[in-house]
Amino acid sequence: MKVIYIIFFSFFLNSCNSQFSYNIPERLENDWETTHVENVGINLDKINAFGAQINGGKYKDIHSILIIKDGKLVFEEYYNGFNKEKPHDIASVTKSITSALVGIAIDKGFIKNTSAPVWEFYKESKYENKWDSLKRSIRVKDLLSMRHGLDCDDFNTSSSGDFNALQESNDYVDYMLDVKMNHKVDQVNAYCTGSTQLLEPVLRKSTNYEVDNFASKFLFTLIGIKSFKWKKTPKGNPTMGMGAKMTPRDMARFGLLYLNDGIYNKKQIISKNWIKESLTPYGKLFGAIDYGYLWYIEPPVVINRKTINFYDAAGHGGQTIAIYPDLEMVVVITAGNYNNESNYYEMLENIYYQALIFKKLILVIK
Repeated sequence: MKVIYIIFFSFFLNSCNSQFSYNIPERLENDWETTHVENVGINLDKINAFGAQINGGKYKDIHSILIIKDGKLVFEEYYNGFNKEKPHDIASVTKSITSALVGIAIDKGFIKNTSAPVWEFYKESKYENKWDSLKRSIRVKDLLSMRHGLDCDDFNTSSSGDFNALQESNDYVDYMLDVKMNHKVDQVNAYCTGSTQLLEPVLRKSTNYEVDNFASKFLFTLIGIKSFKWKKTPKGNPTMGMGAKMTPRDMARFGLLYLNDGIYNKKQIISKNWIKESLTPYGKLFGAIDYGYLWYIEPPVVINRKTINFYDAAGHGGQTIAIYPDLEMVVVITAGNYNNESNYYEMLENIYYQALIFKKLILVIK
């Protein structure tokens, strides 16, 4: 308990340079139920200190922060010209949307399972002959888990699957199928945005829907997402791993769907089995973080000797949907830290800790 008080004492000292007065988020017709933070056990003084720290400029380039606790929107603030109606570039959070769509396609029987060979969905297409004997070993699960075996790594400029070259190409799928294999599948994790694009023909061929229509019918409409805008490839198809836009409130809806094991408004949208399978670690990215099916399973946080697990969808610049099952909480952050001049991810971690500690401190006092 002493450690927790020391953390908060430091937190208060750092947040005295600016003022913040908490307001209950606006309740819109047919939208989120909102409530005061104190109604869900979050201390008002702590949340005001949290807001003051943001307003004081301790953390740069934040565009929005939302907290959903016990199914209610309890904190919602926007910065730098953003507001609740303005869609934000969600960068690689797009990948987690793709993961959900694959799961729905499997739930509905369009795709047998994640062991299905990817090349089979390319038969009778112009790309069929690009699937050599090595690439034919790639399964749906290998693309979802970034264990595809391709010589492609967004963080390794020496890999042949260059991210910038991908974006400059006039056919993303064709470009990726020219990338050589440098490992057998399911051996090495390599973060490759382009590999995710290979799932677009899989969804389109298996479901007989264009991906954006499939997503609207079987996901977005069912959970109230109206703002989602796909980025398109030069061929006019949705980019499956980057660049989509949506409002922070709609990001929160998607997070709440996963928090509630695929249920939204008492309706099962994604099977509980798929949620569990998606959040099973299949290796580590960047040498430290467990990776599921296009979701990060973060190292647990230990507060007051209690382990708090969480996982997130994350994207370049600081886009985040963080989900804390132990606290029944979703945190959404959008930001513009694209130049990485500040230690943005340390800031992100600190926000997580503050949000978690609010509740844990109250439990200690009681």
